Amino acid sequence: FTSERMPTLNQLLLFAKITHVGLNLELKSAGAATETLVMKVIEALVMNPIPPERLLISSFEMPTLTLFR
Repeated sequence: FTSERMPTLNQLLLFAKITHVGLNLELKSAGAATETLVMKVIEALVMNPIPPERLLISSFEMPTLTLFR
């Protein structure tokens, strides 16, 4: 699998939209600014909306979840 590339968030959201699968997006800031992470995810979801019943946003970082909410 060394030649396999991980899909971008936009590619994943588009795939989920086309195939009608549910997603659990776990947000991990990993040293990045939490606000930047949350804004990028929100921008991606605006561009490729997923019905709320098929989308779960999770994180072990409470500040991240609070910002996303």
